[in-house]
Amino acid sequence: MTRRTPAHVARAAARVALTKILNAARVNHDEVLEQKDIAEAVGAKPQKVSLWCDVKSPNLPSIADLTLLPEPMRTRVLVALAEKCGFTLVARVDVDRRECAMRSLSRILKEGGDVTTALSSALEDGHIDPAEAREIAKQAAEAEREFAALRLAMEDIAP
Repeated sequence: MTRRTPAHVARAAARVALTKILNAARVNHDEVLEQKDIAEAVGAKPQKVSLWCDVKSPNLPSIADLTLLPEPMRTRVLVALAEKCGFTLVARVDVDRRECAMRSLSRILKEGGDVTTALSSALEDGHIDPAEAREIAKQAAEAEREFAALRLAMEDIAP
């Protein structure tokens, strides 16, 4: 019997987390992206994609497979993976810089307001429960993405 080291346990947990991310990313509102459509997009057999979506399977997509996922699934997977690793993923877009800065500022103010609203609502009873903490974290992540987008736009102006 093989002894399970902490690295083995961590790898298994990471594999399950990635599988859950893949399965969650297949859902876009009420529409679910079929495994056969994912297989076609990445050039794999549907059976292989089925293994990727099975939490008991050790099979995972490669980095190349992840970059070939159809949109918007690819973005949802990459954002979730970045967040799991402690990063914020921000898409670069080519737009008028002044317009970009104004839109970024507008979104920052809106997202900052959402954070404030979620936080003040949670603190009304003097205690932040797990559901409230998840909502605050979600709103803070959205605000963080907007700040990062503004920073990137400013770096493009003054590298």
